[in-house]
Amino acid sequence: MFQSNFPERNRLMAAISDATVIVEASDTSGSLHQAAECVRLGRWLFTEDPSLRWPKDFEQYPNSRILSETSDIFYLIRVN
Repeated sequence: MFQSNFPERNRLMAAISDATVIVEASDTSGSLHQAAECVRLGRWLFTEDPSLRWPKDFEQYPNSRILSETSDIFYLIRVN
């Protein structure tokens, strides 16, 4: 896959998924494209590393959470 196709791939992955979990992605990672698409489409976005800056930028969205435990994913999706 060509590097220029990554934003399109990330957009497609966000569109066909109910939720995205981003485990390790630096503040300049291409995964941020998928994170942005998740919130734009109203999909769930879960992140795990609160030491990074970028997950805090997504906290304001209702379907975005910084996880403390992976079991939170199942609880939040089931409840909502």
